[in-house]
Amino acid sequence: MDRSTGCSASFLDPDASLSTDCTEYRTAMQPLGAHMVPLGMRFYDGTMFPSEFTNAVFIAERGQSSEPGPGLYGYRIVVVRLSSDGTMAVNHEVFAEGWYHNETISGRPVDVAILEDGSMVVSDDFNDKIYRITYNSTDRDELIFDSSVASYLSECDYSYANLSYVAGAFL
Repeated sequence: MDRSTGCSASFLDPDASLSTDCTEYRTAMQPLGAHMVPLGMRFYDGTMFPSEFTNAVFIAERGQSSEPGPGLYGYRIVVVRLSSDGTMAVNHEVFAEGWYHNETISGRPVDVAILEDGSMVVSDDFNDKIYRITYNSTDRDELIFDSSVASYLSECDYSYANLSYVAGAFL
């Protein structure tokens, strides 16, 4: 719910005056939820990750607090896949998580960037670190990406990440 308007999953239409009439607001392409603090986002234009990530949007969700506690959100990287013409979000899911687990903050992703080799780097303002995420398909088919997030994250190289918990599993 947007506190300023009372409208759900919306943002102000630049052609409308401030009003509580929800018809004057545009619906968000992809609502992200409350308190996620999405600071950095990039379209994936690399070639290292499987083709289904081409032109998808990776978003760093920093999280709402630097103090641990119940009910915190964010602390992860999500990916939003768009329709082929880029006008609709067709899928929204967690790509990398583990910076907040069991009420313990171990990092706060702030931004993502795509490197020339197609890998992704994630900045963390909690630890003052930069993590690099790579993909190596080895001999596997890209179909592994059609299943759960955890199944394909096992193919990513988190050697730079120094995380103890990624994608629902302890490393």
